[in-house]
Amino acid sequence: MVSWRDVLRRLKEEVDELSVRCGCMDEADQVIARLEYSDLSAPVELDRCSVCMLTELLNEFSEVMFIPIAGSLVSTELYVLDDVVIEIGDDVGHVVARSEARKLVEKLRELGFEIDDSILGIIERTPRE
Repeated sequence: MVSWRDVLRRLKEEVDELSVRCGCMDEADQVIARLEYSDLSAPVELDRCSVCMLTELLNEFSEVMFIPIAGSLVSTELYVLDDVVIEIGDDVGHVVARSEARKLVEKLRELGFEIDDSILGIIERTPRE
């Protein structure tokens, strides 16, 4: 399974191409630095540039579990990695350690997403390497 470290490594390798595709060349290095040094014990908010680059990159990994979550007006997506869960919406998102996925689910519920407890169960039961 893909780890957060794998994603960050690929992000660094492909930062030039990804930042051009996402239109955030001036911000890309700051995004990577912020993602590398964030404490993931609580949900870390992702900005538009982070969301775009991570979306582009995560779609290249076939072994990442993808869970779409529908809301009343918008939808969001959860990507389950070996050690983190990434939530990606239209322009914002969050990343949190998998052991703290419950905090992310609660945050999404506060934002109006109806997330069944079975989603949390899937996240918690997905095998890790």
